[in-house]
Amino acid sequence: MQTPFLLVLLTIGCTGGSGDTGAGRTERQGTDSGEPAGDSGTDTGSDDTGLGDSGDSEAETGGDTGECTGPSEPSIVVTPERVDFGDVDLGFSTSAELLITNEGSVNLAITDVQTAIGVDDGGTLRVSDPGAILLPGCSATSMNLTFTPESPGEVTATLTIASTDPDNPLVAVEVVGLGVGPEIVVSPTEYDFGTVCIGCGADAAFDLQNIGNADLTFTAGSLISASGELTLDLMESDYGALPDRLAPGETRTFILSYNPVDDYYDEAVIVLESDDPKTQELQVRAQGNGG
Repeated sequence: MQTPFLLVLLTIGCTGGSGDTGAGRTERQGTDSGEPAGDSGTDTGSDDTGLGDSGDSEAETGGDTGECTGPSEPSIVVTPERVDFGDVDLGFSTSAELLITNEGSVNLAITDVQTAIGVDDGGTLRVSDPGAILLPGCSATSMNLTFTPESPGEVTATLTIASTDPDNPLVAVEVVGLGVGPEIVVSPTEYDFGTVCIGCGADAAFDLQNIGNADLTFTAGSLISASGELTLDLMESDYGALPDRLAPGETRTFILSYNPVDDYYDEAVIVLESDDPKTQELQVRAQGNGG
């Protein structure tokens, strides 16, 4: 996926060797400001930015380097070597900066940037595309990484930067972050009472659980049905009145009862409301037939 972005070219002092360029600056967005992240798309699996030619994209092998006294070949240094976004609330984003430095006295070309994210990881990692950037000797540029978690849990990725450094053509940067938030699930997700004899009745138990890593607030539960033969019991006498706060891993049970008075087909939808940022309203369908 290609993402347009703004690159800033910096000229730095360079005296050879691997000097300390410092870590990239990390800036929290959304979580600290209170503004949720916008639609940033989803990059999963392998993302090849596909750098193409962009004007002066081919690195020169010589030229006037001025006061630069670094090695007489391109020499790439990427800092930091590991980016840890820390805890990020679901629905928000945070950003970090990578600094790419050419410590040699000969031009360095960045030829490719790839990101690989585990397919089971719940998050989006967006990487600014440097194009085929050319860095003169003893200069640096930066690129931004933005992490937007989509579900609770750790997200890991590897960012690989390819360049014309003859000794270090591929540089790998480890990227980690933790999505923090509640996540509501219910089991079963639908229920069929089948045929229930008139005057008999049947009950079905449902388990509502918080599988996230932060507290979930279960705010309301309601039943939508054209038939009065289906009734919902949120078991507030056992668990207390709503809203109810469920810690990570905690479960609350509710009961759906079916008492047919005729041989007609009946159906209902249970609506469960919570502060899950992804699924604020969860629906469970049930059906049955009197006979």
